[in-house]
Amino acid sequence: MTQFHCLVYPDTRLVEYENLHITHPLVEIMTRFYGSLSESDRPRVMGFIISRRRNWLEFRSSNLIYLESLMQSSVFGISQKRRDELALQSERPAEIVVLHEPSPGVDSVGKDLHEHLKALYPNDGTLSSFFELSRQVYCQLGTCGSDLAWRYFLPRMQMATESTEGTPQSLSKISSTIQSWQLTMPNLQTNSKYSGISPKLRRLVDALKSCEIYADDFRGIIFVELRIVAHVLADLLRSLSSWLCFVRPVVLVKGRHPEAAKDHQEVCRKFALGEFNLIVATKSFEDLDFPKSNVVIYFDLFDSHLSHAFARRHTQGGRSHLVFMAEEGNFVHRRILARLLEDGNGLDQWKDTVARTHEGLVPPCPLQECNGPYDSDSDEDQTESDFIQDPTTGGRIHYHEATTVLYKFAGQYGCRRSTLFSFERSIFNDDLSFKCTVHLDRVPIEDISGGCAPTMPWARRQACYLTCRRLLEMGLLDCRLFPAARQSFPPTSPLESSNDVSTRAYMRKIPEFWHSAPHGAGCDTLFPVVLLPSNSHYAPILFLTTRPLPALQPIALCVGQTLVNVSILRAAPLRLSNTQIHDLYLYTSRVVSCLLNKPVVCPEERTTFLLGPLKKWTLHDSEDISDVSGFISWEALLPAARSAFTEIPTTSKTLNSELNDAIIQDRAIEFTRRYEVKAVRYDLSIMSRPPAGSRESKYNSFLEQCQAVIKDFNGLKDMKQPLIQVKKLPVLDSCVDKMAPRVEENPSIFLLPELCRKFTIPGSIWRTAMLLPSITRRLDDFLLTKELNSLFNYSIDERLLNIALSTPSSRLPDNYERLEFIGDGFLKYMSSVYVFVDYPDAKENILSNARSELVKNKTLFENAVKLGIPSFIQASPLAVKSWRPWNFELHPPSKRNEEEAGGIETYELDTPPPAKPKKSDKEDGIVTAAEGNHKRSAASKKKKKRKSTADFVVSQRMQSLGEKTIADVVEAIIGAAYLSGGSDLALSATKRLTNLYPLVETWSDFERKSPFSSPVAAPTPLETIDELEKILGFKLPHPHLILHALTCVAGNEVKVEFQRLEFLGDAILDFVTIQYIYDRYDTAGPGDLSKLKSAIVCNSALAALCVSSGLHKFVSYEQSGISDRIHGYIDALKVMQDKEYQLAERVQRPPGQYWLDIEPPKILSDIVEALVGAIYIGDGLMPTNVQAFFDNVLRPFIEKHIRLETLQEHPSSRLLELCRHLGCECVAIENRHEC
Repeated sequence: MTQFHCLVYPDTRLVEYENLHITHPLVEIMTRFYGSLSESDRPRVMGFIISRRRNWLEFRSSNLIYLESLMQSSVFGISQKRRDELALQSERPAEIVVLHEPSPGVDSVGKDLHEHLKALYPNDGTLSSFFELSRQVYCQLGTCGSDLAWRYFLPRMQMATESTEGTPQSLSKISSTIQSWQLTMPNLQTNSKYSGISPKLRRLVDALKSCEIYADDFRGIIFVELRIVAHVLADLLRSLSSWLCFVRPVVLVKGRHPEAAKDHQEVCRKFALGEFNLIVATKSFEDLDFPKSNVVIYFDLFDSHLSHAFARRHTQGGRSHLVFMAEEGNFVHRRILARLLEDGNGLDQWKDTVARTHEGLVPPCPLQECNGPYDSDSDEDQTESDFIQDPTTGGRIHYHEATTVLYKFAGQYGCRRSTLFSFERSIFNDDLSFKCTVHLDRVPIEDISGGCAPTMPWARRQACYLTCRRLLEMGLLDCRLFPAARQSFPPTSPLESSNDVSTRAYMRKIPEFWHSAPHGAGCDTLFPVVLLPSNSHYAPILFLTTRPLPALQPIALCVGQTLVNVSILRAAPLRLSNTQIHDLYLYTSRVVSCLLNKPVVCPEERTTFLLGPLKKWTLHDSEDISDVSGFISWEALLPAARSAFTEIPTTSKTLNSELNDAIIQDRAIEFTRRYEVKAVRYDLSIMSRPPAGSRESKYNSFLEQCQAVIKDFNGLKDMKQPLIQVKKLPVLDSCVDKMAPRVEENPSIFLLPELCRKFTIPGSIWRTAMLLPSITRRLDDFLLTKELNSLFNYSIDERLLNIALSTPSSRLPDNYERLEFIGDGFLKYMSSVYVFVDYPDAKENILSNARSELVKNKTLFENAVKLGIPSFIQASPLAVKSWRPWNFELHPPSKRNEEEAGGIETYELDTPPPAKPKKSDKEDGIVTAAEGNHKRSAASKKKKKRKSTADFVVSQRMQSLGEKTIADVVEAIIGAAYLSGGSDLALSATKRLTNLYPLVETWSDFERKSPFSSPVAAPTPLETIDELEKILGFKLPHPHLILHALTCVAGNEVKVEFQRLEFLGDAILDFVTIQYIYDRYDTAGPGDLSKLKSAIVCNSALAALCVSSGLHKFVSYEQSGISDRIHGYIDALKVMQDKEYQLAERVQRPPGQYWLDIEPPKILSDIVEALVGAIYIGDGLMPTNVQAFFDNVLRPFIEKHIRLETLQEHPSSRLLELCRHLGCECVAIENRHEC
């Protein structure tokens, strides 16, 4: 080497691909010869980078730094800022995607152990979960893995059957079969017809085989999702010792608990020493520390930027590999990889920092992590204290998930601190330990520290778990941050009282919030929300629960002719004494009993919410309600908690102020009629004549009225007391229905203070309390909406989703009908594109049949039932008379009212006293034994008829739903998804709701799956294209596609290409039209929307458009007779158009639908639809240019001639409607002149 003066490497770019291999010539020369010399003896080295890229600085950054270090030289032309960025990137591993062939489906298990066991136990029952896991292992690892998995299942199967009554006889057969089954060994010979392993496992083995060059220095980690896959995968790799002789695997599972730290440390110690050199671990270990590895393999893809950052941490930086295994042609895997490997919003640099340090950098943007639960297949190590549960959706945060949740929380709230964690080192029992502290700003909590742990990641887990629990206690942990709960679907049963087999009874789901929230006993912390009505006649009420309610939208209520919006304002948690909580409980019981006007009780420990009055509240107070403890009006609460009424002073001069905002009742008992005070009439006394028009006007004086209606009336103590003018309070009624008709006011009523009692709850608070049935009903609706939205990763607008779940029979102001209209159009549009792509050579009739199978109501209904959608639907109106809060029950009759009345017998003033009955033996109390037995028997029967509380709840939540109604709800949810996030979100929601459309994940996948490539017979003339583009108003990206749309007939047959384009264009034009009329007529009902759509896209309207725009001039056809029909139609249309325009000008109105009375050639409307299909395909299966065609051509035509106010129905539509009205069931209109 000392004899050389200069070394020239003409293409050092090759280092980009092989910088990790010690056998590369450049690496060998520089290591063996150049690096061993002193600096004075080394020759000068010049390297040329020959790149095919325009900018050589785009050369792989990590390799630039590596090359500079390897050659002990410098790279010029790079700024210091760029060099710092490259230095960071040099620490990243080489990230590789290993593609494998699609795995067998879950239903393609071979004729092996799984099938034998299935035959022995055909009804899964208790063992169904094991059969499902066996299918999943088969898909991941193949037949060998599936057979081996049953050996691991055997102990758990025995435990599962022991927990049930008796042991199935078939279990012994299953056990003996598993133990005696001869396991098949994997066969990696390429010429073998039966290998026993999946394509995915084969590619994994190939990847590990390529690591053999590391020899004893090899260290690798494989992350999987399922615990059983980890065990079986490690066993299969051990069985391949002849092929992977250098691999020594070990399994790490059960990483959820702090107790697993010792096992983790022991494995890491042996891993570092080389006793094991390959760790197969579940995802629960990814945030922990491992000795640096040459290769980290994600056997299962996880849609998580944080997982990506943790994976980088486990590697050796630029001289190691991070491998992602993905399935060929799988668009889900494609999307995940695209998200993980993109460098946007500073996420890549953030992941580098997280990979380098434990302190945790705050994410630069909200993390869009997958919200699915990454639970393993076994829950045997879980206990009730091992997770934090969201009260709204039931989602759970386990110990190992707390770190991820806290990162998401910091990204969502935009914490200003640069780091999230800090650590303290200490020595405990001669061992080094760590304590982690979590730092959060912009939230009202102090820094939280965890306990001591042997490593930083374990200490971080403890601190994050405690912080998540504290955030939940403060009501700051949004339900969207929780992993989605696994759904359990309620069973359905036929409705016995219905003769329609398509109608069934479904139990509406009780919101998870009321199930998961602990009850009153032992809960000293309450979570308040302020129910703040928008009307000044209503006072705010404090609504307290034992778990924090999520952020909820305001509740719109209709009180008669008045619209009242009730805002739900969350406040900071309250810590109250047991006495205060008991007073709130008594107050709540009082309010509920008086609302129902009957005795209802609920044990204090089972109360799900409490109510409390608030002091004077202003809108300014609503801006900051972090602490409402000072706003609770204990002075107003305590009297109501103790008694329902108080006496009214008759001699007080301040009676007017004392009765301000008061409710009074005409008798001294709790359950009676109540009145609202209008005024204190000092100008009237008991001797006055009642005013005309009042209820008492038929009497000469109020005294005469008292003597007539009150039994044994002995006069008043104060004959000069003023009268109180009142009006009846409205009865308790539903306020969630549509606005009620105006009700005439009742005549004035006058009451005497001495004979009345003052209700202890003020009038403004009582008005709000009367809204409680409606408020709690809407709370249930909103909570169920949030639960269902977790199925869609909380991506659908909750207001729209709530409307989609409301049927017309619920009588809510907004129901699903408009959303179903747009969802039905999108479903037809998407399914048309799907079958068009999936069947590239099929004719129109085949495409139409395939689409019908996808969109038919039965398909939507069956999948909706599997998902449990019916339990979320609101189909029944609010029945206020049978309303009860959760856990409240009717109290048996007692003497409570008589005791409270103090023995005073009172009557309503407008009710005459009962006549005294004539004396008889029975009236004197003489009852025969037979009559007594009969009365007791009748009372017993009456008692039996009373429903139990459980039966009452069931009857209140049972709903009758037809198959079409459920299918309509599914379409409405799809419509809500489209309005919330466009085509991609609607596509995702459709896949979730129907379990169909496996070929696509996002809308762009349609083009990638099957681009249009039909041959073109001859080029389209440029003059024709220019003229056509002038009509369309935009440039055609692929003009040759238009030929298929304009050439409709070849010989005597319609071309297949034209049929397919017409099929596709019909669905696209339908949906674009639906969007237009949905947005323009925002208050129109579904019937009007359907009529408008039919009027716009019917054959006659499209044919008139074709002629009006001049598109008919470009049509190419060879069939005889078509030309004559088209010209004849054009002439007739011109005559009708002139006639309509003249009439419109004469009566000064816009022109209408002049084409209705002329039967058009169908070819003209088909041309428009085929042209739309061709434009859509030429735009890459995107609707941009189709929307431009609609705006430039169709929309002006519509707005000129078709309006809802002047809409005319086609004669055929009127004829069919008349036939249906007359009871004609078999009606068909035959067109004898179809082309």
